[in-house]
Amino acid sequence: MSYRFIGDIDARLQDQTLQIQFTLGSQATWATPGLGASIVMNDGVTGQPVSQGSAAGQYSVVALGLSADYKTVFATITVHSGTNALVKQPVVGIAGSATAADNPQINHLKTVIDGLDQCDTRTKSLQVSFKHYVALSNPAALATNATAIPDEHTRAAATNTSAILTFSPGIFIEVQATPVADKLAAYAAVIAARQDRAL
Repeated sequence: MSYRFIGDIDARLQDQTLQIQFTLGSQATWATPGLGASIVMNDGVTGQPVSQGSAAGQYSVVALGLSADYKTVFATITVHSGTNALVKQPVVGIAGSATAADNPQINHLKTVIDGLDQCDTRTKSLQVSFKHYVALSNPAALATNATAIPDEHTRAAATNTSAILTFSPGIFIEVQATPVADKLAAYAAVIAARQDRAL
């Protein structure tokens, strides 16, 4: 689950701090925000990964948490300044750890597919939307338009919502109980009578 910026992160003169947010659709909620190790960043032009750490050009996850309603997971990231600390069109994502338990977990997935009806051929998906803020007044808290400056998600032609999980169509099959023995005998008699008439 990642988002590619249109702009660059330029930390050649000073540290740059930003916040990314991923908000779930439907009634699904985040169970955990995961660990800082699950936050990944790559240079979108060269494809080179940016390392986590405190050295020049590296980035640190300084805050990671969930909104009060558990719909949004947010991560505040600082890219540390350095001569070559320019990340072009960064691709920033969550759930990038090879250890599943380190990644954010999701609750209430059943609400996405809801109940299945007979011949239910709808394809159902879980949507997630993205926001990006800079100039944070409180880097440790969930940013809003009142406490920070919205950035990447406000750019023209930005695609801020996409499906992260898609469930194939399901067909509900209803099976009736087998008739009791005396009814089976009655059915056999009816079949036999019809066969006799056919002769």
